Amino acid sequence: VPTGGTLSAYVDMFREEHLKLKSKSHQNVFRDALGNFLKIVPRSTKIEEIKSEHIAKYIQYLDERVENSTLLTYLNYMKIFFNFLVEEEIIPRNPIRKKQIPKRIKKNIVPFKKNMLDDILTEAQNRDPEYYKFLMMLLLTGQRPIDVLGLRAGDVDKENMIIRIRISKTDKEIIFPLYDALSDFVDSQLQKTKHMTADERIFQAFNSEI
Repeated sequence: VPTGGTLSAYVDMFREEHLKLKSKSHQNVFRDALGNFLKIVPRSTKIEEIKSEHIAKYIQYLDERVENSTLLTYLNYMKIFFNFLVEEEIIPRNPIRKKQIPKRIKKNIVPFKKNMLDDILTEAQNRDPEYYKFLMMLLLTGQRPIDVLGLRAGDVDKENMIIRIRISKTDKEIIFPLYDALSDFVDSQLQKTKHMTADERIFQAFNSEI
């Protein structure tokens, strides 16, 4: 890509030379971060014309629309993009300045009260038994929805009392113990896995948009 190329051209370069080596999860987050950035800076903008004032407008735009944690995530992905361009000697420095990055806001986790959780599970079981099973797997494993959705029948290993869970965020696999409550749930609610091929997704009816 020649010097003086557009934002769009360098995004394509970044995707081809860097991002396609990363997990789908990383690619999707960059897509979302970029989509918001394009609300501030058009695709046709020359890359060297992007300055810290554009970043300030981007941060303000996000601050009015997303949570602090999401803002920081998007900003970090755009920072990775610009650092890539610095390393490739496309731009002399990253337009995102340290002093611009907002502080992370710590929020206390507020769990459902037991009676409320019981009501949710009961309603789910009445309306859609498969969705109930999915919710229970979230509760029993503590994993992210996208990772539970990725579980395949072969990942449940009753012989060794483990579940293999692929973590989309890091593209790594963890070995999760089939402790008593989880093992009992698998035996009573996920009998169908015994009749599935190893590669079949356990929760085929759902996707990450649910």
